[in-house]
This record gives sequence, C-alpha cells and structure tokens, in this order.
Amino acid sequence: MVILMRIDRNGVRKIKYAVFAMVVFTAAWYLATPKYDRSHYSPRHVYRLDYYEASWLQRFMHWNMRYPHVIRLYRINPEKLLGESKVVDLWLNGDINWWFDPPLNVVRIGQDVVFENIPPECADCPKLPESVLMP
Repeated sequence: MVILMRIDRNGVRKIKYAVFAMVVFTAAWYLATPKYDRSHYSPRHVYRLDYYEASWLQRFMHWNMRYPHVIRLYRINPEKLLGESKVVDLWLNGDINWWFDPPLNVVRIGQDVVFENIPPECADCPKLPESVLMP
C-alpha cells in the first residue's frame, strides 16, 4: 500500500535544507578526519604506534610540510590511548627509538615526537640488545 503525502512549498524547502546540511556535515567530517596509514609495534609487542596521514584541513593549515602525519601511541592489551602527537613532518624524519630502560621510559619518533613516562613493557624482562631498540 502506498501512502501519498501532499508536501507544500515550505515542506520541500525544509527537505532541501536538511539534505544540504547533511552534505555540508559529511564534507566537513571528511576534510577534518585523518586517514590511517600504518602501524609499528614495540619490541615485545606491548605498545603500538599508529600513523595517520594528516587530513585535508590539516594539510592546508601546514602547507609547508612534505609528509604531514599524526602519530598515536596505544597500549595493546588492554587497548588504551597513551598519547597523540601534533601534526609533524615525517619527511626524512621517521626513525623510531624505543627506550624502556629506567629512568628514560621514552618512545621517540624522529626529532619531533617524544612520548614520555611510558610504563615498562614487563617487570623482570631481560634487557634487549641495542639493535632491537634503535634499528
């Protein structure tokens, strides 16, 4: 059974405004959302670094960067966000250093991103060789 409604001019105008508002909201969301790029894991797979390409809006604001990214540090189990960087340029600047020996407890990506006060991966683990921590 088909129900037909009579829509007056004001009703058509309201529908047009609603569709226009949805299009504007979708476009703003697309322009402001960073895109997932890749992940890197800590030597014992306790932490994860997620790399996100900067959104179109962030690229516009940081027009002088060649490879703009946002980096997030997560603890894997339980899933918990430990930190997020500002927009940084990873052009020739993306080496990862995992320093979990006290007193440092730092994850460093290039020259621009440093996550400090990171809990150790485990309490009584043997020390990892330098080739694993700083590839």
